[in-house]
Amino acid sequence: MEVMLQVAAVAVVGSVCTLLLNRQQGELALLLGLGTCGVVLYLVLEQLSGLVALIRELVDCAEVDSDLVRPLMKTAAVAIVTMLTASVARDAGQTAIAATVQLCGSLLALCLAAPLVHAVLTLVAELL
Repeated sequence: MEVMLQVAAVAVVGSVCTLLLNRQQGELALLLGLGTCGVVLYLVLEQLSGLVALIRELVDCAEVDSDLVRPLMKTAAVAIVTMLTASVARDAGQTAIAATVQLCGSLLALCLAAPLVHAVLTLVAELL
């Protein structure tokens, strides 16, 4: 909860400053927005290490092959990076670049998820 309050405070202050600066210096406002995003992500990074440790513990407890979990985590990471990159491109007024990034992210997610789909289908075939 404390981290989210910090994230909210940084985001609100960064947004207001960016909005005020955007009227006079749009390029600098974009950089300030990117800097704000960087600070917000930095605040959350510590929480992510706990999540990764929890996922590893759950995989070990369930005795699931890590080769099945790895594509899922990579796909989630691609989705997050795609969303952030497309948002930055849209904020910069580059909608074509944003659409291309989203398309590429979707295609990469499909490629990364293919081994997982293969493993599930193999498991279903063995059960039948």
